[in-house]
Amino acid sequence: MQVNGASSTIAGRAAYAVRQQTLEPVFGIIKSMLGFRQFSLRGLRKVTGEWNLVCLAWNVKRMAILRPKVLWHENCVCIYSESPVI
Repeated sequence: MQVNGASSTIAGRAAYAVRQQTLEPVFGIIKSMLGFRQFSLRGLRKVTGEWNLVCLAWNVKRMAILRPKVLWHENCVCIYSESPVI
């Protein structure tokens, strides 16, 4: 079953491949790492707020992991970054 013929053209397949690489892994990570599988609230406004909190939690966690490490020495501050991929 094809959705709007997206996979029937070369451009459609390329666009879907980019989506799989950039967007869909984030949803999988939110489900597995944050344990978010369903909304607790009802109504579009409340669900939007709940989703914004989930995205905020994901972004704060990612920023904390990707921030540069700071080493303090006697007379200088040395900053280095070990950026792991999440």
